[in-house]
Amino acid sequence: MFCSPTFNSVPLILVNKVAKVDKATILLSGFDCNEEYTEHDVPEKPFIKRIEDGKTLQSAKIYADAVLYADRYKLEINDNPTDNSSWKTVIDPASVFKLELGNLTRAVEVWFRITAGNCHGWGIASDAVGFIPR
Repeated sequence: MFCSPTFNSVPLILVNKVAKVDKATILLSGFDCNEEYTEHDVPEKPFIKRIEDGKTLQSAKIYADAVLYADRYKLEINDNPTDNSSWKTVIDPASVFKLELGNLTRAVEVWFRITAGNCHGWGIASDAVGFIPR
């Protein structure tokens, strides 16, 4: 029986030691138990569907689809999308369902991108999408 942890294997080893490989106890601890080990690669490239005004002034709400095998996301912002060294991570870890950022500068275009990750690493960043906050 193989159990796959969310982020690393240290908690899994401790759970197995306490549970003495009892499948019910391991499942109650939050781990997924499979009869066979399945290898998952880093997640695919995410896609930003749209960006709109957030709940407050000078904020943005980013909509994206969930990526297969991704268990975390990071949101990055930039004022010059052609300069790869100037991307700043603003939310990490993030949920693909709660990507909202406030305190943006009014009427100044900013660019966003999302990267999906899992315990094997980070995938390719999405294409940059521009937005001008109100």
